[in-house]
Amino acid sequence: MWGKDFDVARRSSVASLLGRTAEEPMRQRSSKRRRAARNFRRLRIGWVSIILRTYLGRHAHRPVVLRCILAIGLMTAPRLTCTAMAEEVVLHTVLEPAIAEAGGAGKLLLAIAVSPTCGPCMALKRATSESAEFRGLSRDVVVLLMDVTGTEFTQFREAYPQGYTGSVPVMYLINPDRSLRQVAVGFTGVAPLARLVRDARAQLGPPLSPQGIVDTTAVLQRVRDQSREGHLVPALASITEIAARQGAADVLREARSYQAQLSKELNRRITVLAGNLSRGRRIYESSFRLAEIDAYLSNQPLLGGQARQVLQDYQSKPATRAAVIQARLLVRARVAQAQNDVDRAKASYRAILQLDRASPIGKYVVAKLAQSRRSSQERQVATESPN
Repeated sequence: MWGKDFDVARRSSVASLLGRTAEEPMRQRSSKRRRAARNFRRLRIGWVSIILRTYLGRHAHRPVVLRCILAIGLMTAPRLTCTAMAEEVVLHTVLEPAIAEAGGAGKLLLAIAVSPTCGPCMALKRATSESAEFRGLSRDVVVLLMDVTGTEFTQFREAYPQGYTGSVPVMYLINPDRSLRQVAVGFTGVAPLARLVRDARAQLGPPLSPQGIVDTTAVLQRVRDQSREGHLVPALASITEIAARQGAADVLREARSYQAQLSKELNRRITVLAGNLSRGRRIYESSFRLAEIDAYLSNQPLLGGQARQVLQDYQSKPATRAAVIQARLLVRARVAQAQNDVDRAKASYRAILQLDRASPIGKYVVAKLAQSRRSSQERQVATESPN
């Protein structure tokens, strides 16, 4: 007791020499500690408060600063979570659904066969779920994970017997059209595998999004309807835009196949139309159909160029010259109307009538202009009449 009283007296004497009491600084420090502790308990953040004070300094314990930091964290956390979920790789275990998904979207199928007693196999299996670089491959590949002792790998080997020598892990890279592209044995890291996938992806083109698959399927169905109705030229013009897209999705490969069928059919039709002109049969209709092919398929040198050459040959002959010129002018007028170029369409119609009003094309233009005038007059009367 004596020692404690002596120590207090000594501190009091020293404090009196400095001009202040000994308890005042201690009271201030303890008050600050109590306020900081109360704020930390109020926000219930525990060890986070210590980190914040370490990095942000002595103002980090204030409630306003802490609440701002927590608000920013709450706003950014959903974005980070969504990004991680978007990059998560779905591991398939059945061949048919995996290869159907890959073909439908135009993705590569990465089929991985592992053994539970193989160290590199287990490292590869962990990398499929833990490696950020592997998760990034989900945009380009569909992953199929199989056990070499299971029945699924037995069925897989029946479909793809190449490349398996008994060593594991073994990885198969399969194209969207179900053809085998490459086989790799062993696992030395995710980087070589990712490089292999990127190189193959660059050659195939980008995959098709789900909305892109829906839109392309709708256009393909419309093209089929047009071809069934006999409108082969607009059908081929529409499907050419789809077939020109890069990618290996099923719907794109179907569009390219259908484009080849339509091209073959139009090539046969060009031969028939040229025969009609040579025999003088249905020269106006044949000239118009050839002019349509020339105008709408000008971006296809084979078909458009072939029709253009036939028209040029028969335009130089007196018997078919007027028919070919009028057919070309009529197609030009229709294209101008589709582009809302009224002046150019009227100029083409006038040129047709100056050339021959009594021809089938001339009579068609006369009737069309008369109908257009009647429609204009009716619209004008409807506008002027009181409601």
